[in-house]
Amino acid sequence: MMYVMCYFQVLPHSDIRMEEAMEDTASASVASMDEDDSERVIHQSTASLASVDIQTYHESLEHVLTWMLEAEEMLQTQGDIADDVQVVKQQFHDHEEFMMQLTQHQGQVGNVLQEGNQLILEGKQSPEVETEVHVQIGLLNNRWEELRVKAMDRQSRSVSAGRVHVYKT
Repeated sequence: MMYVMCYFQVLPHSDIRMEEAMEDTASASVASMDEDDSERVIHQSTASLASVDIQTYHESLEHVLTWMLEAEEMLQTQGDIADDVQVVKQQFHDHEEFMMQLTQHQGQVGNVLQEGNQLILEGKQSPEVETEVHVQIGLLNNRWEELRVKAMDRQSRSVSAGRVHVYKT
């Protein structure tokens, strides 16, 4: 848990409206999941239907942040788009797999945002905890959006590079 709090301190802070964060994630869908992921989503979904406790929220948040950090590292290690058409094709397929992982985890990110929002709306937490949760879901939403945009940008550049190679041959 200490790691999660340190992670939040390092993240850039910005003002985000709660409604915007929830609108962005309300349409979250999961294309496919492994068995462990589906169990977590079911657990998180049932938690969001009933009263959410702070411990469940923190566990869900920690799980999503851990995965998100791994995903950010994976995206960074993909490197520059190559000049060779065969390498570009392989990079494109590798990135497609990465995009599928993003899609698979999108619902989990949305669930954590919903749990955090519900904690705030219930009004059962202290003002300090509510403020902390508000900051956390804002940062999570920003971090998710940044990861998603970077991944889509790489996909776009990869497609463009593939087209350039096709026209050259």
